[in-house]
This record gives sequence, structure tokens and C-alpha cells, in this order.
Amino acid sequence: MSALIGIVGAGAIGGFLAAKLAAAGLGVVVLARGATLSAIRAQGLRVRSATGDVVVRPAAASDDASALGPVDAVVFAVKAYDTAAAGAAMAPMVGAGTRIVSFQNGMTGLDWLADRYGPDCLAPGVTWLPATVEAPGVIRHTGAQRRFAFGPLDGRPAPVLAALADAGARAGLDMQLLPDPRPALWEKLAVLAPFHGLCALTRLPLGGWIDVPEARALFAQAVAEVVSVGRAIGAPVDDGLFDRTLAFATRIADRRTRASMLDDIEAGRPLEVDASLGWLAARAGEAGVQVPALAAMRALLMPRAAGQRA
Repeated sequence: MSALIGIVGAGAIGGFLAAKLAAAGLGVVVLARGATLSAIRAQGLRVRSATGDVVVRPAAASDDASALGPVDAVVFAVKAYDTAAAGAAMAPMVGAGTRIVSFQNGMTGLDWLADRYGPDCLAPGVTWLPATVEAPGVIRHTGAQRRFAFGPLDGRPAPVLAALADAGARAGLDMQLLPDPRPALWEKLAVLAPFHGLCALTRLPLGGWIDVPEARALFAQAVAEVVSVGRAIGAPVDDGLFDRTLAFATRIADRRTRASMLDDIEAGRPLEVDASLGWLAARAGEAGVQVPALAAMRALLMPRAAGQRA
């Protein structure tokens, strides 16, 4: 299938996928603005990586979604706090059969997209891509990991989703199309919320705190709280999630790994506090579950949530 893919959020994740998918032969259009849009128009999108550099020019780039028109699938990769603005702006790109493949941190963005466009068009996903924006339109892939997983929320297969997964594979990505993405979302959330909280609060990458007994205990408690919330609200959380998450953080993950929230707090940018920590605290309150570790992390980070220089 020849598919047209729209990218909304050409940052580290969206920009990386835009370049890789275009290089694999898919039609790619990008909704961007400001310096990012200017850079894409002037020099294309560039990915710098030890696995191979890529420079591509998307089929079109604009700050006006109506100039791009409906696409077969939208890759939605904006920061959670930009969901409402970007989600509304992209409306002309979303036609009757368009699927929205969301690669955002946390769950608040997914809730907003479901309310605005309906859950049947959503194909949420997760990624473990270590990448940063080196300059507008330039993405630095900082490790070998290239794993993406996504799938239709309604469980119905769609040719465009298979085309997206196939193009990712041709581009050398570990891109998996899931029959049900919900277990993967919770698998990521169990790591994401505690990891982001501790990296941002300690101002250290994983290796700076995971071997400190008190910090590791706090991480383990927060992971257990995520699992408890999932079970309380009927999410697809299996019995091994806690052990897998602890094993990943303590024995598998690269100790140099930094949470994007750590990068944001050092740069004085807004933080995605409520996308994960806040969302979990709210669901816990509704279900009557106590989450003291998650709640404390959120409380300590909220003074910086709007962004400010240290």
C-alpha cells in the first residue's frame, strides 16, 4: 500500500520517524512551525546516528494543516502539554479513514485525542528511542535502540498501519504492529512515571541514582503504585510487570539513560508532570488507591511544571 503519512510534532521522535519513513519510500508531510519549519524547508530533515545518517525532504511542510490536507495516518508526537493546540490545528489532516498513531509520554494526550477524534481512529504506541533535537530540523539518535510498538485501540486492523510498520522495518527500525496496544502502554508507563520523576528530582541519569538504596527503594515503591493503579481501574496489567520493570531498570537499561524530563528541567522548559504522574494520581484518587510516592514526586515537580530557568 502506498500511504501518505502526516507528522505532527517534528521533534526528536516525530522528526526521526519523518526522516526514516520518507527514506523508506512513504509519502511524508510535516505540520511544523517557527524555526523547525524554516529548517525543514531550507535543508530538509536530518538524522545523525551511529546506525547511519539520513537527510530527506518531505513531500510538503507547512504550518497550515489545510495546505497539507487529509492523510492516511498522522504520527502525533508533540509534548503532552501541547496536545490541545496541536491536536486542534491538525484537524484538516484527519479524514474519515485517517488513523492517529500517537507516540507521546503518559496518557493525558491519548485521553484528549479520544475525546476529540474518537477512540476508533486511534493507534497509540510507545517508543524507546534515545534521541534529542540537536538543532531545528536536526535529530541526534544517541543509541542503538530503535524500538517502536503501536496498534489499533479498537482492535481492527488497518492497511495503513501495516504499511507504516513495513516501512519502519525497511528503514531498519524495530517497529512492531500490535493487535492490542494497551499492555505496551502500561509496560511503558510503569517505567516512565517513576524514572522521569527520579531523574528530574535528582538531576541525574539512571546510573546516578539507581544503585543508591534509598532511591532504588523509592523507584520500586513508585513502580508498585503504578501496577496497583492499573489493576484497580481494570487495565491490562499482568503479574510480572513489577519484576520486569525492576529488572530492566537495575540490570538491563543503559546507566547513561536520561529522562526527557531531566533535559526539559535543565533547559527551563515546561514539564510533562501531569501526563504521567498527575494522570496516575487522578486515577488513583478515583479508585481509592493510595500512591504516596507518585504523589510526592508530582508535588515536588509541580513548582517547575510551567518551566523556568534554574
